[in-house]
Amino acid sequence: MSNVNMIKDETESTSVRYVSFSTEFRRYDFAFFESETIDDKVFILDLQSSHYTTVKKDELKSPKYYAHHFRVNEYEAEEIFEYLKENLK
Repeated sequence: MSNVNMIKDETESTSVRYVSFSTEFRRYDFAFFESETIDDKVFILDLQSSHYTTVKKDELKSPKYYAHHFRVNEYEAEEIFEYLKENLK
């Protein structure tokens, strides 16, 4: 371990919200993480694919953003966007 230069090693309490919902096209399982370290952002993890992103609660991205980060088609991205718009406050 002599070549390792430790920069940061912290532990903090984190709020995690697990959400599962289904639509016409598929089922979604997400985990939403909030902590002081990531300020006003929410870390969103797709539990089925392990893809993730961070977003500001008050500045949701376009559906294309979610299509790219969660690697879903445009219809699924629209469903994710609509869910976040209604429930991420």
